[in-house]
Amino acid sequence: SNGATGAAGATGVAGVTGANGVTGANVATGTAGATGAAGATGSNGATGAAGATGAAGVTGANGVTGAAGASGLVGPTGPGGGATGATGSTGAAGATGAAGATGVAGVTGAPGFTHYPGELFGGGVVFYVYRDASGVEHGLIVDLTDLADFFTPSQWGPTGVDILGCESVWYGEQNTFFADLAGGITAVDLCVNSSAGGQTDWYLPSVQEYAMIWNSLYAVNSTLRSTPAAIEITPQVYWSSTEADADWSYSFNYSYGTINMDFKSSSYAVRAVRKF
Repeated sequence: SNGATGAAGATGVAGVTGANGVTGANVATGTAGATGAAGATGSNGATGAAGATGAAGVTGANGVTGAAGASGLVGPTGPGGGATGATGSTGAAGATGAAGATGVAGVTGAPGFTHYPGELFGGGVVFYVYRDASGVEHGLIVDLTDLADFFTPSQWGPTGVDILGCESVWYGEQNTFFADLAGGITAVDLCVNSSAGGQTDWYLPSVQEYAMIWNSLYAVNSTLRSTPAAIEITPQVYWSSTEADADWSYSFNYSYGTINMDFKSSSYAVRAVRKF
């Protein structure tokens, strides 16, 4: 039989470490494995701080105004105030201030007239008004009736007589004066001898004065028509005091407003005028 195991001898000195071997080549990475199942949802985290306030939204349209409420009852009138106090004494008048500068004088307006065409005045009807160089108002008046007319006409006067100073086309008073001096001028005599309307300064109009009556004929005849015993100036021919020559004188035709030259022996109407 085996004898007993002797005691272990002492450990020898470690041998020298050998050099590292060569590193081996990497092998290819294997295919990724399948994704594992999702883990359980974790608990909610703490609430974050509040975000900044957003911009204000657009203001909405105003709503419809409601109907006005009923007016309240009028309250009772309060008692009257106390009695009116006595009027205080008037204070002393202040000193009068200095007069202001005088303004520039305005343009002087045209003077008005007291009389007017169509006025019943001075024994007849006014047919023209004017002012002289001194500013005095004057006018011309036509008689209310004819001194000769269509039914009882008058000649101007005898032919073959040339009257000096009787040629004015506008100054009937002058024509009448010289014709009256010569005498025997029928149409002139009718006017000079008339006292119609209580006036004694009637004369036979010039052709221009007849034309002036024609220009105011509406106003003149309107008054004549409304005046008792007056006669309108009708569409007939009237003798004027304007002489043309020894055989001819001028007349005015109230049918057309025209001036004609006729033999002095012709027979026409006559109506006198006067002035004021």
